[in-house]
Amino acid sequence: RSALKWRVAFRADSILERPLRQYFDMKRIFPHAWLGLSKEGHLVTYEYAGKVKSNIKEIIAAGITGDDFAYHNVFLNEYWIQKRITKTGCLIKLVDVQGMNVFSFSKEVLRFLGPVNVTLQNYPETLSKIYFLNAPSTFRLVWRVVASIIPKKTLEKIVVTNPSTAQEELLSVIDKGVLPKQFGGKIDTSIPCLMELPLERQLAEFVNSKLNTIAA
Repeated sequence: RSALKWRVAFRADSILERPLRQYFDMKRIFPHAWLGLSKEGHLVTYEYAGKVKSNIKEIIAAGITGDDFAYHNVFLNEYWIQKRITKTGCLIKLVDVQGMNVFSFSKEVLRFLGPVNVTLQNYPETLSKIYFLNAPSTFRLVWRVVASIIPKKTLEKIVVTNPSTAQEELLSVIDKGVLPKQFGGKIDTSIPCLMELPLERQLAEFVNSKLNTIAA
């Protein structure tokens, strides 16, 4: 019921009819993309969070707020759900945390991520699994901070992988063609290459069509 009230207040059902003005800045600064579908048909997403502090600093410098970032994430969720990108209605998130440390989460970062965490709580059934990859040896210290800002239902679906077994674990659910190279797959995760992936090109064309309509 609370999720329904949120959708009405946020106007989530009609969000795709409105332009996503900061889309390309967000894609340029923060590495995140749709890689394809898992063996079960779930949407597989990737993001590199190892430089979250510097990424958010650059995002803020570009004039993007935490509310803008939340809007961006809701737009992406509504696109793949409403456009039926996956028949299962679920996604698998791959989060590379290499380079993350306890100093990655300053007060500014936590404040910026606040609105995003609120919005994501309203999509509890869409998440199949989150894999935290390349976790450093000190990640247990970082985890205390990370866990404090993640909804409980989401925490239950998180797997912090062991670097020695991560590749085997991922290949059991995701084909090589949908996995980043560093995890035994074929995808180059540099931002220019991510933007050329089929689902990313499809999304970019849709966003551009909305921006062009407004400009006209």
